[in-house]
This record gives sequence, C-alpha cells and structure tokens, in this order.
Amino acid sequence: MPENSTATNTATPTFVEPASAPESDTDVAPDQSETGDATPELDEDTLKTERRHRRLAERRVSELQKSLEDAETKVKKYEDANKSEQQRAADELEAIKVKVQAAEAERDRALLDLMRREVGNDKGLPAYMHPLLQGSNREELEAHADHLNRERERENGTTAPKPRKPQPDSRLGRASDGKISTADQFAAALRNSF
Repeated sequence: MPENSTATNTATPTFVEPASAPESDTDVAPDQSETGDATPELDEDTLKTERRHRRLAERRVSELQKSLEDAETKVKKYEDANKSEQQRAADELEAIKVKVQAAEAERDRALLDLMRREVGNDKGLPAYMHPLLQGSNREELEAHADHLNRERERENGTTAPKPRKPQPDSRLGRASDGKISTADQFAAALRNSF
C-alpha cells in the first residue's frame, strides 16, 4: 500500500479501555493531572460513543424482555390448547370460587360493621365508640358495649370535677367602724388576693 493513501474507517467505534493506573507513586502517566488523579479524563467523542452504546444496549434489553413476554404468552396459549375441556372448566370454577370467597368476606365485614353500629346505638354509645366494639356476634358486641358503658360511667363519676359552691368571705361586706378608709380596704383586698 502506498504511504499517501487516505483510507477512512467507517466501522462503528469500539469502547477503548482507559489506561491503567501507574504501579508506583514515582511513575506518572502522561495524562494525569497535577492533583494526582489516577483516572484519565475521557474526551467528548469517547463519552458520546459510550452513551450511544449504552442506549443501544438498553434498547436491546427492552426488545429481549418483550420477546420473553411474547414467548410466555405463546406457551400459555399452547398449554391452554392442550388442556381438555374438563380441565379448562375446572380452572374457571376455581377462579370463580376465589372470587366468591372474597365477596363473602367483604359481605361479612360489612354486616359486622352494621351490627356494631346497631348495638352501639341501642346501648347509647357515642358514634366514635362504635368501631371499638369487639365481638363476632350480636351477644358478644352487646356484652362489650355494656362493659364500655360501665367504664364510661365509672370515669365520669370519679374524674369529672363537681362544681364548687362559692364560700362566703367574712372579711367582705363588713361595715367599717370609721378607722379604715375605703382606699385602705381596697389595698388590703388586693394584698390578700395575690
């Protein structure tokens, strides 16, 4: 080949490994910065190439995941096609049983909640206490409501302060015998109040 030929490389660029770090502290690579950073700086073209390769790899992974999902769907269809009519009916029946059980459980929760409200109203509990009632049947709920009512009555009886009656003050309302002025009486009342 002649030395003056100008052939260009049209192949896609490949990732170039960065130079390894020097083995000793005295060996310094020519592209190291003065701060002692052992990682060579990558030029803009190398970064663009790496980013493009990463995007291509991510796109390929996405395509492979979609192919896997399609293959799983095909396998499922194949398995369903090989099932007998009786097996398909059994699978459908099992799915219906699961749905019925979930609906029954939801219905039971709703009925228990309704029963709590009815018992709470019948026993005179405030509405915020209805969800606190515990029990699985009406008798248990009523027993618990009675217990809560007894506790409320006990608490209200001992913790609620009774209003105090004002006590007469013998110092007030006395007629003065002329020795103490009104200003002195006022000053004395202020001293005694603090």
